[in-house]
Amino acid sequence: TSRGWLTAERVALLPAGALVVNVARGDLAPSSVLLEGLRAGGLGGVALDVYASEAALAEALRRGERPEDPEALAALELMARPDVLCTPHNAFNTEEALARKAGQSVEQVVAWLERGAFVWEAPG
Repeated sequence: TSRGWLTAERVALLPAGALVVNVARGDLAPSSVLLEGLRAGGLGGVALDVYASEAALAEALRRGERPEDPEALAALELMARPDVLCTPHNAFNTEEALARKAGQSVEQVVAWLERGAFVWEAPG
């Protein structure tokens, strides 16, 4: 498994001032490890479009609350740093994915108009 692959020990092996870019999976590089690497001065910067503990982070951001999950909290601290670039993950926005989403949206509207119910109900 790649979960937690980037450890403090691996960060210590990087050249001083190294930049870490994670566009793969959030759990590959835990936010706490990245934050400590920046605080210690070993890392020169971080760029992310995926985040560890993404569900807990998203929930905290939606509610405007401080997350209880330590990785989500570390991610918020990363986002506030000037040496960190955070962007939304947009790998799902291919031409095919957009066409599929548009088709599903039309299906939902048609189902609502014809039956008064959606094909896929929104979770609770």
